[in-house]
Amino acid sequence: ARIESLTAGTRPSEPMFLSLIKIVPIPEKRDTLLGILNSVQRKTKVMPGCTDCVVYEESGNVTAILYLEGWGSREALHRHIRSGLYIRVLHAMDLASQRPDVFFYEVSGQKGLDLIQALRESGQEMQ
Repeated sequence: ARIESLTAGTRPSEPMFLSLIKIVPIPEKRDTLLGILNSVQRKTKVMPGCTDCVVYEESGNVTAILYLEGWGSREALHRHIRSGLYIRVLHAMDLASQRPDVFFYEVSGQKGLDLIQALRESGQEMQ
C-alpha cells in the first residue's frame, strides 16, 4: 500500500521519479538527523508534483535511515533538488557516519498485488 501512495498522481503510462537516500547517522546525531528529515518530509509532501515523501528507520545493529521521495515529473524533482528546502536534506546527509547512498530512479511501469497473485498461481514468468 505504501508504494501505491508514491505513485499517486501519475498515470500508468507516465514515468515517475523516485529519490532514495540511505543514511547511517553518527549515533549521537540520530535524533537531530531524524528531526531534520521529518521537518523536510512534512513540507515536501505538499509540494506540487510530489506524490509522497516518507522517512523509514531500519532495525538491526547498524540502523540506517531511509528517506524516500516520489515525484510525478523529472522537472518537479529537479526543481525540488535546487530548492532551499533541499539544503536541509544535504545538512542531514552531513550527519552520516559514512558516505550516504543516494539513488534516483525513473520508473516506467508498475505492477501490484496482481503480479504476485498471477506468478504464484501460474508458476511462470510474467512481463
